[in-house]
Amino acid sequence: MALVPEAYYQFVMDYAPYVYVIPPDTPDPESGRAAFSAAFAIDFLHEAYSAVQFESRRAEISNKIASLADWILTQQCTDDGKFAYGGFKSNEDSTQYYAVDACRVVPALLKAYEHTGTVAYLDAARLAGATFLYNMQHKPSQLGVHDKYYGGFARAITIADVWLQQMDIECLYGLVGLKMLCESDPSNNSKYESMINDAVGFCRYGFENLYLYYNPLPTGDGDWHRIGLNETTVYDDVFAYAMLGLYAYEGWSATVQNAYSFLNAIKASVQYPAYNPAICWAGYIDVVARVPACDYYDAVTSGILWQIRKNRDKPSFELSMQIVDKHQDEFMFWGVKHADYSPIEAKKALTTVCWLGLFYLNYESSTTRFTQILRSKGETVTLYPVIEAEDQTSYGEAIDIKAIVSPTRSEEVLIEPGYAINDYVAIYIFAPLKHHDKIDWKGSFCNLQQEVSIISRVIVHPKYRTIGLGARLVRETLHLAGTPYVEMMAVMAKHNPFAEKGGMQKIAEQKPSKEAQRISEALMQLGFNLQFLGSNRYVKEKLESLTVTQLATLKSAFIKNAHPRLLKEFEACQNRAYGNKADYMSGVESADLPKMVKLIKVLSVLLQSKIYLFKNLDTAFGSEQKRRVI
Repeated sequence: MALVPEAYYQFVMDYAPYVYVIPPDTPDPESGRAAFSAAFAIDFLHEAYSAVQFESRRAEISNKIASLADWILTQQCTDDGKFAYGGFKSNEDSTQYYAVDACRVVPALLKAYEHTGTVAYLDAARLAGATFLYNMQHKPSQLGVHDKYYGGFARAITIADVWLQQMDIECLYGLVGLKMLCESDPSNNSKYESMINDAVGFCRYGFENLYLYYNPLPTGDGDWHRIGLNETTVYDDVFAYAMLGLYAYEGWSATVQNAYSFLNAIKASVQYPAYNPAICWAGYIDVVARVPACDYYDAVTSGILWQIRKNRDKPSFELSMQIVDKHQDEFMFWGVKHADYSPIEAKKALTTVCWLGLFYLNYESSTTRFTQILRSKGETVTLYPVIEAEDQTSYGEAIDIKAIVSPTRSEEVLIEPGYAINDYVAIYIFAPLKHHDKIDWKGSFCNLQQEVSIISRVIVHPKYRTIGLGARLVRETLHLAGTPYVEMMAVMAKHNPFAEKGGMQKIAEQKPSKEAQRISEALMQLGFNLQFLGSNRYVKEKLESLTVTQLATLKSAFIKNAHPRLLKEFEACQNRAYGNKADYMSGVESADLPKMVKLIKVLSVLLQSKIYLFKNLDTAFGSEQKRRVI
């Protein structure tokens, strides 16, 4: 857990249930107070109550939870003659009762009941779920507002019983509360389960195809919709809420995984080069062109997505917290610009602060085998995120990250016809960076080239080989690479074309270098069997059998045929991009038996013929931890 900024806690205590606050301390009169703001404040305070950070403030937290829950009750329609019965006003002056507001409020009321034992909160949650949401799901078809029963919730009803008939995928967030009601109100368990199944059954298509709402007949057109002139754009927070609800219900299902991967893989564009979806999502996203559709982040998504990212996308989880924590005050505003995190409007948002407060309360530094290696073996490099990449490239403020950097010189590697590289630096990081970001490594600046992902190795247990699992692993994970291109260099691909069967294309075969072949000829003349060069024991025994003259002949062969990879085996060459021939010669001449064993082991790898395979992906999903820096 990270410490919640004091300003966040005090903001909630001072201003909930107001929706917005205009700095320095004026609640926004236009938006006023709202039940959903009170609900999100309860969600945050309920969890803060158990945190050690707020141990001395538990009494005031309890009082605030009770006062917010009491206020929510004043916003509930208690007229059983109205279709809005059990719903909550969208704000204190509104006459509209939205289904999504009930979805947001039910979990908070149940938490308030758990916290205080006040039965009125439980009763209000039951009324909102079993009556209001049930009616919003069923009444429209009974009244002819919808041409048939769909299973989705009508958007809203006014106090005058006028319907807003559209059905929003955001109401999938209601699965959180309905699932809680199954336990808190067991007498209606079957009713809630039926509501959940019907809602999921209807909304899944819209969610999976990235639509915002369905407009049913007879007054609508009977089709799914987004927004914008060409209906290519969606609201980010709608999908974040819907995704969280579905995740709470069915976990990391294919539906949740694919939607998250798709949206989180929509990267920076020429128009908005500073955008990084790992921080949070843009307020508007064009899901057809796959680009951000505005120049600002919707700050709340950093908080809404914390649970999914903590469990399923730790690099984004880490980077998001690093940025939010560095810009605590800016992220209290509802929208911040990609380029410098400055607010786009002078309104601090209670909902955003509450969700970010939950993010802080649940933050833990990610511990994986890779992060353990980074912490023990990595070095600190400085990242400069690109914020402008047109006529003149410019960069934003620096971020320090851990990385393992490997200067490398390769034989010419074809990326695709017409594009090849010879030299590059491989950087292993635990952060989702962007194409054209800049890394300061030991005073040298390198631009990130994030177009290519690398399949380093495919391993299948011996028990399950020969049944096509290798090809299937490649085929079913290519779309998760997160880059438009995927490359693979494999020795086994020469003998077993599993990668080609998995959808990759064989581009070239890399034969052993002339240097490696000449050293191998010297080894054969000394009686070595090249098939066993990978065995340390075999090589050690053969070296021990050599005379002083024969060992000198072997070392001479290594010196005369200095392959760049062999140079890297000597400490004096490791911090230089291509090593140093003089240091290599000296190292070989003084090499002891273990070092010669290691050199021959490296040679055995260099003697292998490698197949280079390539895949050009039409779509991009996921994130990759290995990035190439050109």
